[in-house]
Order: sequence, then C-alpha cells, then structure tokens
Amino acid sequence: MSNNHWQLLEDIQQKMKQASDLPRGIFNGVAERLDEALTGSSRASIEALNAQLAGLLDHLLSLEPVAAQAILGTQPEHANEQAAYIIGQVSFAQLLAAQAAERRVDDEFHSWMSNCLYKPYIDALASKDLNGKELADICGEVPETVSRKLKQLRELGITEFRREGTSFYNFLTPAARSVLSESSLSAGEGNKSKLRLVSVLHDAAPPHMRLSQSLAQAA
Repeated sequence: MSNNHWQLLEDIQQKMKQASDLPRGIFNGVAERLDEALTGSSRASIEALNAQLAGLLDHLLSLEPVAAQAILGTQPEHANEQAAYIIGQVSFAQLLAAQAAERRVDDEFHSWMSNCLYKPYIDALASKDLNGKELADICGEVPETVSRKLKQLRELGITEFRREGTSFYNFLTPAARSVLSESSLSAGEGNKSKLRLVSVLHDAAPPHMRLSQSLAQAA
C-alpha cells in the first residue's frame, strides 16, 4: 500500500444511509488490505486500517440501532439475526484466509519453480502467454509431454490457462510471477555485491595486478 489511508472506504462511508448500501465487493478489498498490512513491516499501516474499520463499524451500528441491538444482545427472539452475524464473521475470516493463502508460496513451490523439468516452461511463459503447440516448439518436446507437464504445473498452482477460440493459452499465476520477481531482485542484488567486491579488490591490489590493465599493457 502506498498510502495508509484508504480513501475509497471513507467515500463509501460518507455516502451510506443504511448498512445495505455497503457494496459486498468491498470485503475482498478489505481482506487484501488486511493481508498486506499484517505481513508488512509497518505498524502504521495496520493501525491506520484498524482505525478506519473501527470508524466504519461505529457508523454502521449508528445507522442500524435495532439490528445492532439484536446481533450484540442475547435475547432468544433475535437468534436469527445473531446467527446471520456469526455466519458473516466466519465468512469474512474464510475470505481473508483464502486470499492470504493465494498470495503465499511454500518451500515446495519454490523447488518446483526451479526444477529443471519445468524451468523451460516457466521461462517461456514469463515472456508471454503461450498455447501448447508454441510451448512444444520452444521447449523441444512432444505435445503429449507438454500436456502432462502443464497439468502438473496447474496442480502446483504455477500456471493457469484461458480459452481463446479453439486454443488454450497458458500463463503464470500471480504467485509464480511473484517468485520470479523475487528471484530477479535477489540475483540483481547478488550481482551488485559481486561488482562492489571486485571494485574493492581492484583498489587494494598492487598496480601490476589490477584487473583494469589491458592485455597490451600486460604484454
């Protein structure tokens, strides 16, 4: 999140006249924001989101005092309202867990991503979406092998596909692209470290051993 304050949530709250005015789709956004804040390194992010959600809850309770009394009370005549409230809480907890799981990968996922059997496929799909025939040509494998490997990659959550006419185009999942991005960043940092080390060694070496000397000078 680039900004701790969620303007959309504030705008929705200002326009609400009753609880049902709250768009159902907003909960997907709330779950995503919560996941980002909980896994982030900034305490300010989670505190800001908590404050906004607390304000939204207070606003909803003020708009629906009868419903608020029903769901927060213990009267038997309000059992249906209380059940609906509990189901809603569990439903949101499940949504948050599902979104968090989708955004994370485990050690096994990383090992499959680097497996030599699948790496040519992953490297090819990192550039563009490809159908089975295109992958067969690029990877130099028969269609049956390509089909089997794509099935395995889908089961692992590394690839998915979409249909365009009679063709099925394969693409990397967000989780797979995230792993590739992290690998690229790590490789970039590693290269920078090596360059810094070479520079230090170069400066510390005697003049006749410095790496910058040309072959002509050495001769």
